[in-house]
Amino acid sequence: MKAGKPLPRDGAGHSGRPDRAVLPSLVTAKLAVYETMRTHGWSKVKLAKELGMSENSVRRLLDLHHSSQMWIIDEALAKMNTELSVDLPKVQPSGRAA
Repeated sequence: MKAGKPLPRDGAGHSGRPDRAVLPSLVTAKLAVYETMRTHGWSKVKLAKELGMSENSVRRLLDLHHSSQMWIIDEALAKMNTELSVDLPKVQPSGRAA
């Protein structure tokens, strides 16, 4: 993100098998905002203007070490006409009642 480059996707590994990273949900959501901004050609300044906040607030929103609120991420994605998709893991039933 710091270099402004696209995020690696499936098949980016060189070992012959797809690499996979398990990330915290907040980090994943922030990366979704970053990728959506890149896809739409939006700058931090444009997103800040659309959200009615300072550019520094958008910088914090994209900071993977800053504890942002999910509602702001949802709002940022909505301004870019997209939403965060969450897929629940497929769990094999254990045979026990919950």
